[in-house]
Amino acid sequence: MGASIMTQTALHTSTTSAATTANLATAIDRYVAATFAGYQAAVVAVVPSLGEPRVTDPDLALRTVRKAIETLVGVAVGSTIGTVATALRRGFGAETRAAVAAELARIAHGDGPLSSVATLGTPPRFLPPGDNRPLVDELGARLVARLRHAIAFTRRHIAALLAGCAERPSSLATMLDSLATDDAATLGYSDQITVGWSHVRSRLANTQIPALPAHPRFARASTTWMAWSSRVRNLPEPVLSEDADLVASGYLMRIA
Repeated sequence: MGASIMTQTALHTSTTSAATTANLATAIDRYVAATFAGYQAAVVAVVPSLGEPRVTDPDLALRTVRKAIETLVGVAVGSTIGTVATALRRGFGAETRAAVAAELARIAHGDGPLSSVATLGTPPRFLPPGDNRPLVDELGARLVARLRHAIAFTRRHIAALLAGCAERPSSLATMLDSLATDDAATLGYSDQITVGWSHVRSRLANTQIPALPAHPRFARASTTWMAWSSRVRNLPEPVLSEDADLVASGYLMRIA
């Protein structure tokens, strides 16, 4: 009888543990899906309002836009992972903070979250027929496709980040569900697109970067894109035929 009770207890514990783990996996899915839906909504809302750059060198223009797209994908992935990391650091103890630091270091110096992005084919048009802004269309179409492709490996790295924490899965799931309802990521991504495109236009026209509104919300985006502008202006221009070449050539900015 005693052995039977112990067996039943073990089975119940195992079933409960499996259910809790499944609930955490579902919470990860919800958080990543909601966050990336916000990023895509920002693309749909912001990109159609952007002006087409003045272009004298079409090849340079296309390469520059694709470098900007890679950076925007990096911002999306890095911000999504970074938001979870920040919440873990603030909400839990020293053991969790140490585990978070170790996992972020592995992401940054190991197989970073964007290193496995496959080369994508030509996506469908983003702007409606008759809207003759080819670079704006390239930005919207390819960025939407890249964001969709980034969901799976962003989720994988968040799962690895949480796996190293000693906290209860139910507590982690509650944290993720709270983060999923925050629209700060969408607002921040809108700023990244707007500020980033101003730097793209400045780069292609070889003009001064336009002044941004004096608002704290633009500060982080400005820092990212000032660094981006410095890189693309000071590095030689290789001939890059594939998206994978952009990643391999170091134009990808890892934000995580």
